[in-house]
Amino acid sequence: MEITLGMVEYKDIIDAINKAYNIDFSNYALTSLKRRFEIVIKKYSFSDYEEFIKKIVTDKKFLEILLYEISIPYTEMFRDPELWLVIKKSIIPIIRKKEKYRIWLPECTTGDELYTLLIVLKESDLLNKVEVIVNNLSIKNINRIKQAYINLKKMEINAANYQRFDGNYRFSEYYYLFDKQVQLKEYLFDNVIFKQNHIIDDELNDLSVDIVLFRNRLLSLNPQLQKYVVDMFHRKLKSGGFLIIGVKEHIDLNTHYKKFTVFNKSEKVYKKTY
Repeated sequence: MEITLGMVEYKDIIDAINKAYNIDFSNYALTSLKRRFEIVIKKYSFSDYEEFIKKIVTDKKFLEILLYEISIPYTEMFRDPELWLVIKKSIIPIIRKKEKYRIWLPECTTGDELYTLLIVLKESDLLNKVEVIVNNLSIKNINRIKQAYINLKKMEINAANYQRFDGNYRFSEYYYLFDKQVQLKEYLFDNVIFKQNHIIDDELNDLSVDIVLFRNRLLSLNPQLQKYVVDMFHRKLKSGGFLIIGVKEHIDLNTHYKKFTVFNKSEKVYKKTY
């Protein structure tokens, strides 16, 4: 039986998670998160939402399963190749002028965005010069991203995107081939730092970065949390740093007056002004 959550039930779940674990989902977009809760309830055969709440608050292992299940995945490597060309041709030349560079991927889920970035850095001879910070609330997600296994069928799409990106090498040079999957080569991850934390916890107090890559995530947040997150990115970015969001998203430059300018309108790349 499929359970549909009402507003009261949805709020009870949010409140229970916050009270038990101090994880606040109250400012996430309601429709998307509610549907994900409903999918998990059905998948794990809970009879009602109260049983679901009880399992969450009494079983921390199930909380980890829930955090993993409600993550919003990226679908493929080199998704929107035009953006990666902008990074390669317009942003990379700026990176080359600095001694050290730091890129942050908040709430990285499947790893596709990270894997793509690492290959772009490798092909630009910057892999050992750039530190990449990756964070996610789910340790299961982090471990899976670290292992870097990818289904062989999915790699067909990834390879086609890489060709559109006009990569420098054969795509197969970046992974080991197994029977039904591939694994990205370990050296790509030498300068990657993984951290388990929630983006709104702001635990990375001393973090100072040159690029924030947060594509297709603002849509999952309500306007209040969107503003908070963009303000936080502004604080973390160095002067002249870049914020990259999804092509269907935008930053209200009136709300964030003079904090950002548009660097590339079509690919939604913004530059910090101060």
